[in-house]
Order: sequence, then structure tokens, then C-alpha cells
Amino acid sequence: MIKGEVMPGDVPVSRAELCIGKRCGGVQGSFGCIDTTNNRQFCENCYRRVEAELKDLPRIYNGLVQVMLPSPQLPFQRVKSMPSASGIKINEDASSGRSEILGFLRSWSALVADECSVRKPASRDCDSLTSFLLRHLNWLLAHPAAGDFEEETYALTTRLRPITDGAAAQFDIGPCVQPGCDARLFAAQSASNGKYEVNCAAGHAWQVNQWLQLYRRLQSAR
Repeated sequence: MIKGEVMPGDVPVSRAELCIGKRCGGVQGSFGCIDTTNNRQFCENCYRRVEAELKDLPRIYNGLVQVMLPSPQLPFQRVKSMPSASGIKINEDASSGRSEILGFLRSWSALVADECSVRKPASRDCDSLTSFLLRHLNWLLAHPAAGDFEEETYALTTRLRPITDGAAAQFDIGPCVQPGCDARLFAAQSASNGKYEVNCAAGHAWQVNQWLQLYRRLQSAR
């Protein structure tokens, strides 16, 4: 049905009563807006869709790290920026995607904090910012800029989620570079926090911000 079209037998509704969701032409639902002076702008289905997409951002954010890790087919090949060099695989789409997610979360969190006069999250990481926005989602989706928020959330999840699909859980990189260690290095997801790191069975580990250092040590050990 075309948005705004009245079918035979339907109760006529004004255009102002229609859900503003770009993927919906239905009548607005009754989610509980914190600011009841604002018109409800989204039907229940669209509200839950935006909520689910927002909740999925931390998983996508962490999953993009895995895409940046070495692959079994091309171990330690740097993507795009160093096509002929050996080293840790840095997928620029995944790297920029993580930056985009953080930028999106920080920008909208700042809007909520400023206009609602609430304190911003003490931590500026993906999980904390997402939780902050989820707590204020009712207010945010009643805001005049709610349509922009919906579009940006949808654009991020639909573009970045496929990058993380099909990524392997663990990659064998090679021998550990720590002196005297004969264990092998693996890139794997942490069971405790869902984030990714490079480590060996002996307990030597490298976080994302240490990969360049690890890359240089691997190069010098060749």
C-alpha cells in the first residue's frame, strides 16, 4: 500500500498520523515517549527495528576487528595501503567502519546529553555509548531529527554487517615472537568481552593498538 493511501473500509488517517519510518507506511503505534508533548513518529514495528539495529552495533563493531585480522588464505597481507608488503592484514573498510560507528554514537549521544541535560557516559567506548542511547531511545525517536537517526542507524548496520558475515572464529598466524616462546600465535575472539586479540597458548597477547608493533617484530624475525 502506498504511504498515505486509504483503502476501502479503512478508517481515514491524516498524514501527520503516519509512521515516518522510511521502510514503513503504517499508522503510528503507541511506544511510550518520555516527552509526551511530542507527536509519536514511529509505529511499534519501526521502533523495534531501530532498537534492534542499535543493539547490534557493538557486535558489528567487534566483528569488524576480526575482518582486520590475518586470513588463512593471505596471512599477514596488508590490504590496499601496503599491497606488496607482508604484515598484519588491515582492511580499510573494516577500520573506517569502526570509526564511523564510534562517530555516529558519539554525535547522537552528545545531542541527547545537551538537550536532555544529562551526563554523557564516562566511557566513550562503543558498548557504553550504545547503552546510553538505548536508555534514551524513546526521547530520541520523538525528536525532530528522529528520521535522520533512523536512516543513519539503518545505513550503518546494512552496510557494515555484511563485512563481518562469514568471518572465521580463529586464525593461525605463526610462531610467537616473544624470545624463548615456541607457541603459535592465533587471532581469536575473547570469550570474556567478545573483542578480538592476537595471542599464543603461553599467554602472550597483543591488542588492536599493538598490531603495528607486532607486525614490525614479525618482519624483523623473518
